[in-house]
Amino acid sequence: MPLTLQLMLWAFGGFALLMVVLIPIGLRHQRARDGALRLWAESKGMTYHESSEVVNARYRDVEPFEGKRSRVLKNVMQGGTDINLRRHAVMCSDFYGSNKNDDSGPTVHSLVVIDTPYRTPKLIVMRRGLLNRALIASGMQDINFEDADFSKAFHVMSDDRAFAYEILSPQVIEHLKLWPRSMKRSITSLTVHNGVVVAYKRNSHWRSPSQFERVLRFAAGFVDRWPDHLLAEWENDPSFRTGVTISNDEFRPQA
Repeated sequence: MPLTLQLMLWAFGGFALLMVVLIPIGLRHQRARDGALRLWAESKGMTYHESSEVVNARYRDVEPFEGKRSRVLKNVMQGGTDINLRRHAVMCSDFYGSNKNDDSGPTVHSLVVIDTPYRTPKLIVMRRGLLNRALIASGMQDINFEDADFSKAFHVMSDDRAFAYEILSPQVIEHLKLWPRSMKRSITSLTVHNGVVVAYKRNSHWRSPSQFERVLRFAAGFVDRWPDHLLAEWENDPSFRTGVTISNDEFRPQA
């Protein structure tokens, strides 16, 4: 047998042996993570579903759900949390989505969704980075703020600049400035559209329930700091109300 062929066979055999070892290890880690997330959800009074292809219609126009050819949720944990004396629907999950006109396969994101009862314009806040610059190149313009440290650390985009300046008050900005220190490994983007708030890690998933809990707390803190005068204005203007309500800990997505 030629030496080149022997080397190719040895290499293939070594690769196959490595896969035999690594695949079971990966499956064990995945099952352990799934079990830990189930227990965490139950401890928080949330429902848990292994997977779902049903994504709430309100979420479909919000990044990272927007523009996806296929949408699959795994480790779906749903419940509610109190923010500003109001019960808000919450979903924590891993999201697998395939882009339209893209055959490269699905991308995975771990995410936290908070569904508020307000009909808001679109707002995207992202950590600055090479990948985010590429995304901005074909989208909305970056919005600068008087807080130089904030503008240096984040890209902010919105289809309503006045809304961006109003909702990102000094108190909200100070909260977001904690992001690079405490959330750097957990969140790449924070989006708001039609009252739906999504904090997520692009192209990766969170390894443990503690990361979901930290991100949920951070996202709830973001919503909790929305200016009171804006909330009062939205409460008194029916055009800003979505009609979304939640009366208990269980929230099920609507097709």
